[in-house]
Amino acid sequence: MPSIPTDLTSRANRTYRATAFAHDGMRHDVYKGGTGPTVILIHEAGGLEYTTLDIADRLWAEGFRVLLPVLVGRPHADGSGSSVVANLLKLCVSREVFVFLTGRTSRIATWLRALAAREKGDYPGVGVIGMCFSGGFALAAAVDDSVIAAIGNQPALPWPLLPGSVADLGLSPADLTCVRERFRDGKFGFLATRYTMDRGSPAARIQRIKTEFGTDVVIEPIGTAHSVLANAADPTKPDPVAVPALEATIALLKERLQPAATATSDVAK
Repeated sequence: MPSIPTDLTSRANRTYRATAFAHDGMRHDVYKGGTGPTVILIHEAGGLEYTTLDIADRLWAEGFRVLLPVLVGRPHADGSGSSVVANLLKLCVSREVFVFLTGRTSRIATWLRALAAREKGDYPGVGVIGMCFSGGFALAAAVDDSVIAAIGNQPALPWPLLPGSVADLGLSPADLTCVRERFRDGKFGFLATRYTMDRGSPAARIQRIKTEFGTDVVIEPIGTAHSVLANAADPTKPDPVAVPALEATIALLKERLQPAATATSDVAK
């Protein structure tokens, strides 16, 4: 298998450097950039490319250290290696996605929890952002105490291939109970976003999120597009109806992750 690029340079000329993380027999490459409390940002089905890096740049500029796991496909900062179809085919035959479709929690979520626990550092906790196929992974990662902010954007998994899966959140019953109780106890903040007429992210799943966590955790820009945060962070032409979702994402991350960061900065001075 060919090696991945050592560095990825974004359109804002920020450089993200490759590392790797292994846990319980699962290994994924992870790009890192920025300083401050950690936000794990998971790419969409097209793979890790410039649209994800646009979001990462905004987070970096807001004082966060951004981790970019490569879950499928080959990273290309210019988007030349992105292939939604090829990556979706890989996902369709993936054991992890099969698990995600059968009322259990994927091992990917367990791997993300371990990554979050390792990268927490001296800060209150870690934020996790999932998009499209990874939208549900953010909520699944919030089982771990180290995850104190979770953002699920246009959650597309589980795909509605099995009866009842259209509203499934991709969590085992025990994990759903855990994240619901952690949320209600104020132990983590949660936000979900979806364009109102997005065919790739079922409306029934967003309704389920509202039922489980409240209507105020959902932001729904009007439109038929799919990539809420990527469209909002596009430096060439940000989608104005999606921008509030990105602003709310940053606000939640600052509220939950940055109080100790300010104190650490003051001590350093």
